[in-house]
Amino acid sequence: MPSPIAIRQNEEKSIRLLVAQRQLYSTAKFIRGVRILIAILIAALGPLLVNYQEIKPYLALLAWWVVIDQHLLSTWEIKTIETAAAIQEEFDIYVLGIPEKARIGKIAPEVVFQANEKFRGKPELTHESKDL
Repeated sequence: MPSPIAIRQNEEKSIRLLVAQRQLYSTAKFIRGVRILIAILIAALGPLLVNYQEIKPYLALLAWWVVIDQHLLSTWEIKTIETAAAIQEEFDIYVLGIPEKARIGKIAPEVVFQANEKFRGKPELTHESKDL
């Protein structure tokens, strides 16, 4: 007879949480990749473009990218990672039977549903489960 943990980890609720967590971490990795790619392009092309007078005004736009990156994209990346971690925590609490008082934050069911919808290789899941 399987253990309660083995049973709970294969329930629809658990699968939904894992799918949402995976999708959110994938989104965070994509954001990080975009940030790194653009930073490398700026670092590589910036010194080359400085020699062209007609391009100098556009270099200010690169400076704006740094502002956007630091204030918007990094914040989005961090919030996405924190949400994914909270979903992982919810999964652990449910599957392992950890007391609810150990929870740091509560995840809205809509967040789990939306991440499941975005997941590309998603299994056929519905959002009808009331206990998510």
